[in-house]
Amino acid sequence: MRNALIALATAALVTGSALTGSADARDRDRDRIDMTANQIVDQYNARTARIKADLRLMPEQEKN
Repeated sequence: MRNALIALATAALVTGSALTGSADARDRDRDRIDMTANQIVDQYNARTARIKADLRLMPEQEKN
């Protein structure tokens, strides 16, 4: 009897964790944002400008 209860509890835990894992993956897919090419370029340009501002590059340095 005790072995049957342990087996049932183990099966319930395995099933529950499998269902939770797939729900997490589904939520990640829903949170993903599809960006257009223009949005990607704009984001890249903004990041580059932010890095240059943080570095405080001199005009001679910017050429390189």
